[in-house]
Amino acid sequence: MSLVNTARQVGGAIGLAVLASIANTAATHSGAGDPASKIVHGYSIAFVASAAIAVLISLSALAARTPKTQPPAPVTAQPSRSTEA
Repeated sequence: MSLVNTARQVGGAIGLAVLASIANTAATHSGAGDPASKIVHGYSIAFVASAAIAVLISLSALAARTPKTQPPAPVTAQPSRSTEA
C-alpha cells in the first residue's frame, strides 16, 4: 500500500512540475505587456494542457478496457417430439 501512496505523491509532484513549467514558458513568451496578464495567460495555457492530457488519458483507458465476456446461455430442455402418427 505504501508503494501506491509513494507513486501517487511522485506522480503528483512530477505533474505539478510539468504544468508549472508550461505556465512559466507560456507566460515568458506571452506578448502581453502587463505582468498580471502574462501570468493569467500562462495559467490558461497550463489548464488547457492539463485538460488535453486528461482527455488523452481517458481515451487510452477506454481503449485499454477488456470487453466483458458473456456467460454461456443456459441450456433449456426441449420437449421431446414423438414420431407417432
